[in-house]
Amino acid sequence: MTLLAELQRRNVLRMAGLYLVGAWLVVQVASTVLPLVGTPAWVPRALVVLLAIGFVPTLVFSWVYELTPEGIKRDAEVAPERSIGSQTGRRMDRLIVVGLVAVIALMAVERVFSQHNRQSVMGTAQASGIALLIAGERGMSASTHTPTEVKAAVTGYGAADKRQVQTMIARILRLDEVPQPADAADALALALCH
Repeated sequence: MTLLAELQRRNVLRMAGLYLVGAWLVVQVASTVLPLVGTPAWVPRALVVLLAIGFVPTLVFSWVYELTPEGIKRDAEVAPERSIGSQTGRRMDRLIVVGLVAVIALMAVERVFSQHNRQSVMGTAQASGIALLIAGERGMSASTHTPTEVKAAVTGYGAADKRQVQTMIARILRLDEVPQPADAADALALALCH
């Protein structure tokens, strides 16, 4: 049996996908919720580090153990005819799909509610739609980024304030002073993010 076939039989690849989707969902929720409760900037980074550290042990656990009707047992102790690995794999597939749907829903909600000014959101959405339409008609690639994504890309923290973004833009671009007005820094941050 090849290594790839053995990884599939033991559901290690599915566990990797499930872990990554779950970790992504946790990070997305944390990046939205943690700033609301005033957590320090190091908390989201620590969460990402902990999730990254937990990835390899999770895969090792998935390789060594199998879920059976009697509970978790070492893979070597489960006879092939008593294995329910394929059933477990189908359940994991469903969980991955549910997780991906949750991530997509969370990202859609964030795009709508990340701004406090609802009129600004509508104007921005309309302008973005027109720009995306024109780019698509001309065969140009275009993408959108939420404020949280831009802030995280530039400062490493999705809830950074305007001053932090301005300071990091000045550092990244080696400017003598921070860009003024703040909208100029936002535009530069967006360009760097893309």
